[in-house]
Amino acid sequence: EYRAGRPFRTHGPPHVVGGFDALAVSAGDTQLVCAQDTATLTIGRGDLRDILEDNFGMLSAALQGVAASTLRLRRQLPGGG
Repeated sequence: EYRAGRPFRTHGPPHVVGGFDALAVSAGDTQLVCAQDTATLTIGRGDLRDILEDNFGMLSAALQGVAASTLRLRRQLPGGG
């Protein structure tokens, strides 16, 4: 994953990329490059919103993922816990 033209992070399977940007409705300058063959599912921001509005289980899973990522990042901060 590249952001603003610079290497940002490497992902492995299975991984969601761009989920935070989609949920936050932020315009990110993100480019993804696959180093090997991959199966990919792309969901547009509007379609994602429709899916989450129509399916509480999917909304709940998305919120759990956001919460888990937030806690993981917070724990990496000095004094975080």
